[in-house]
Amino acid sequence: MSKVRQRAVKSTASKSSNSSAGQNSAQENVENFGVLAILLRVVTIISVTIGLLFAVGLNISPFTALPIDDEMPALPMNEGVFAENERLTSGIKINNLLGPESVVEDGNNNLYTGLDDGRIVRIAPSNEGEIGGGQVKTLFSGKLSGVYNTMPDKNRTRPLGIRLKDNMLYVADAAYGFLTLNLKTNALQVLVAPNDVTPAMRFPDDLVFSEGGKYLYLTDVSHTYDIRNLAYSVLSGLCDGRVFRFNLKTKKIKTVVTGLCSANGIELTHDGRYLLISETLRSRVRIVDIMTFKTKKLVHLPAMPDNIRRNSKGTYWVAASNPRTGQSDYLQKYPIVRQAIGGLLTHDQIFKTVNRRSNMLFEMDSRGKILQSLHDRDGALTHGFSQATELSDGRLALSGYSSNFLSILNLKDSIPIGDGSH
Repeated sequence: MSKVRQRAVKSTASKSSNSSAGQNSAQENVENFGVLAILLRVVTIISVTIGLLFAVGLNISPFTALPIDDEMPALPMNEGVFAENERLTSGIKINNLLGPESVVEDGNNNLYTGLDDGRIVRIAPSNEGEIGGGQVKTLFSGKLSGVYNTMPDKNRTRPLGIRLKDNMLYVADAAYGFLTLNLKTNALQVLVAPNDVTPAMRFPDDLVFSEGGKYLYLTDVSHTYDIRNLAYSVLSGLCDGRVFRFNLKTKKIKTVVTGLCSANGIELTHDGRYLLISETLRSRVRIVDIMTFKTKKLVHLPAMPDNIRRNSKGTYWVAASNPRTGQSDYLQKYPIVRQAIGGLLTHDQIFKTVNRRSNMLFEMDSRGKILQSLHDRDGALTHGFSQATELSDGRLALSGYSSNFLSILNLKDSIPIGDGSH
């Protein structure tokens, strides 16, 4: 073959090869474009679907979420006084008690608590004198009718905060307001009905006596949402909680604090000068001057506080659950997201996201300084932790609104370090 012919053959082969390569490249481009088009279509469909769901959620939400202007400050989580530990995990359980929100002890070492089924029970000491070790007896069945109720379709009580004075239990009840139970006769009476104030209470929660016992201070978590809609109360960002002062002699009631973000537990300082009020929605305790009812200080916490109770060292135990997370802090900033969630999920589905297994107990002095924290991250001894009550033997009774037991914390883990002088 001549050189000219060889060059011609090579040139033809080269053109054929280039043409084939070009065709392959074009085909690959078409295929890639097709894949991109499909991906773009899928992304568009997903985006439109999410947008539609979001819009539907906003539209059908049972509440209008409000902006939260006072953002919760960042806290040194898991370090310093908030360092994670296991000091809230060692103790004993008294089983078969569903939802013991609050506990009080009498002079004979009997414990009293209210349960989720509406009952109020007494737990006797054991034959050996161990507090909490004896028989459980029902004092009140929970059935109550013929009086105003925050949940008209229900005919049973839901006792929450509980106090003891002169053989009488004073009980904050989420359905019926504030009640008394005579421990000698087991007679139950309505002390303050929810509609004794305007607007009517929807979520009565806790109570405390004034110094000298002239008044009772009462909390109402919200006058919009009842206990069955607690998650909506939190997501809405609505701060319509109140504190009332009830005169035990004249039976007159007065609103003294308003605009609280879930007015939950309440306690009086040892000197009688201040009220300590848990604002669960904002993960804080508000310290209020009892003479002016003005706020002295806000104490921010890394979890949602519930009941507050004094101890013998002059400080206070603050029970808390559902530790703050990046996600929960994020939701605080975006009311539109909170509102959409309210429309897309049922109340029970939302409530299941509340971390009731992870709980904390804070010791706080009267100035709002956190002295120590005890942790139970995995629910070993607590669930929906709502109150720590110092017993006469120095141990702590741990109660929880969603637990099915009452716990007693070992003494070595519960000793307060404060003396009231901080």
